Amino acid sequence: MTHIPTALTGIPTRLTGLTRHARDRVNFGLSKLLHRKVEVDRFNTLLDDEARARYAPAIKTLWRVVPAVMRRKIARANVQQGFMLAAVEQLAGGDLNKKMLFVGSFEDTACYSLQGLGYRIDAIDPSVNVDLAGFRRQHPERSGTYDIVFSTSVIEHVPDDETFVADMVAMLAPGGYAVLTCDYNDTWTPDQVKPSSDVRIYTRSDMQRLIAAMGDVELLDEPDWQDHDPDFTISENGIDMHYGFATLTVQRRDQPARVVRPR
Repeated sequence: MTHIPTALTGIPTRLTGLTRHARDRVNFGLSKLLHRKVEVDRFNTLLDDEARARYAPAIKTLWRVVPAVMRRKIARANVQQGFMLAAVEQLAGGDLNKKMLFVGSFEDTACYSLQGLGYRIDAIDPSVNVDLAGFRRQHPERSGTYDIVFSTSVIEHVPDDETFVADMVAMLAPGGYAVLTCDYNDTWTPDQVKPSSDVRIYTRSDMQRLIAAMGDVELLDEPDWQDHDPDFTISENGIDMHYGFATLTVQRRDQPARVVRPR
């Protein structure tokens, strides 16, 4: 059976007469049976209400696999994990043996659900084991080996975001994919309010900065971040903050760029 994190404590246990281990196997089997894949129409976009409708079947899968974790989440933010579940499945082409690395796995329902559906994922998180920089130092042999490296709503909490995305790409095999989501509002400036846990809220110029820091990669499609209005609101200390959730998906080039050296 695929390894399931210990955080998966919300699996229904009404199947009497079975051990907990057997019940979990049955419930994950039911989740696989009921799971419906969603086609991703855009990989570099803003996740608005249209996206919430598109990824509703994926969000239903999150509820079936990890209901206890989902009950702790903000409903309108779950579109990020719905997108991530659909995107990773699509990029993997249904191959459960694709080598994957998830960065920021603690309480992430997309990561847990993908594991529950049978995908083999190395999951890291500083709250559980190690951060991305530490993982690279501990396992240099894994650099350049992953088919997919993904991270949901983590990067806005990372002070050195350029090193973070460069590390994500460094873990990819040639032709591999990096997928992330982030808090986004193209009108945000550093003098404006933001969630206390965020280092920043991303803008189009920030996204271009990240792409440049990633190095030799290609966007999977033309971004349309500017074509959507942020529609998520969260309040802290009586202050409303408005932003949305952007996605960024790139592919590492098959071959390193050829360096022409002077003779």
